[in-house]
Amino acid sequence: MPNVKSAKKRVRQTAKRRLRNKAYKTRVKNSIKKVLAAIEAKKKKKKL
Repeated sequence: MPNVKSAKKRVRQTAKRRLRNKAYKTRVKNSIKKVLAAIEAKKKKKKL
């Protein structure tokens, strides 16, 4: 654990950013999966 005040603050900021980035990455990945699934479905529909 950090002893310096600025280092403690940096730990808090890093934790917040990590959670925010994780949520953002998850949303992006899910959006990409949905788009790819929609494209695939359209290709299958077009084949028939």
